[in-house]
Amino acid sequence: MSSPPLQYAILRRNFFVERLIPAGTQHRPSAAVMEHYRAVQPNAEARKGVAEMPKQILAAHPLLARLAAEVPAKLGGKPALFVWGMKDFAFRPGPTLPRMRATFPDHVLVELPDARHLIQEDAPERIAAAIIERFG
Repeated sequence: MSSPPLQYAILRRNFFVERLIPAGTQHRPSAAVMEHYRAVQPNAEARKGVAEMPKQILAAHPLLARLAAEVPAKLGGKPALFVWGMKDFAFRPGPTLPRMRATFPDHVLVELPDARHLIQEDAPERIAAAIIERFG
């Protein structure tokens, strides 16, 4: 996403809203919801942060590697809740969940069988219920 063509698409074509939100949800959000997302970043200037994010994620590799090494020891004993879109294309459950489960033995996993990456759009009620049940 940090390549020049994708940077152009993010800034000039609102790629995240127009392409990734529909791709990241089980059902295309309503016109009103899509308009809400569009209104948050209505022009290229407002999308600069979104365009910068993929670059910063790549640049954060040393920090993320350090966290991967340190978090299990510091936080692994804490109770955790994983609410997972089982069709998530960015954090695929197959490679991700075993590591999460091993890191946080005291966890509850709520699988959302049809949810994709944007679980808050696909299953807001299930997410809220899971939080209340685990930590309420």
